[in-house]
Amino acid sequence: KTMSATDKQIFLSYGREPEVTVFARRLRDDLVSMGFTIWFDQTDIPAGSDWRGAIGTGLDRCTALIAIITHKYVGSRFCASELYAASGDGKALFPVFYEHPDLSASEQARGVKYVISGINWTMFRPGVDDYDLSLKKLVAGMKAKGWSVCLVVVHVARGIWSIYNRRRWAMQMHSR
Repeated sequence: KTMSATDKQIFLSYGREPEVTVFARRLRDDLVSMGFTIWFDQTDIPAGSDWRGAIGTGLDRCTALIAIITHKYVGSRFCASELYAASGDGKALFPVFYEHPDLSASEQARGVKYVISGINWTMFRPGVDDYDLSLKKLVAGMKAKGWSVCLVVVHVARGIWSIYNRRRWAMQMHSR
């Protein structure tokens, strides 16, 4: 089955530290401008709803997951649980490093390392990596793999942090 760019849903997972939230919104906005549909906790979980259920539904419907990796992120049991669930479902994973945490610091951090160790990471570290170049690398990598993408954005307190793909799809995006 071929999906159009507007059919792509990105499940973006992040820890809700103030500067990371700003970065997640920017990444979301840029991907939306390229034709992706983003599942974002701040806009897709209505007030008073069961956020765990909403996150589970978002994960089930996505084909891939982008994780914004930070120190806090790898320490969140919720984020790690989402990563493991996405991995178990065979989702495509696109790790995005906002920071470069010690992935051997704890058992949980080693679990995150285990899941993402064989996947090429995209570095978006502020003051180190050029954002626009990193964005181009991320999108080019997704297109090269032919994966549709589902970016789930979730708070550290709520946890979601994986990027995997259940099915391969031909990815049709317009060049910018």
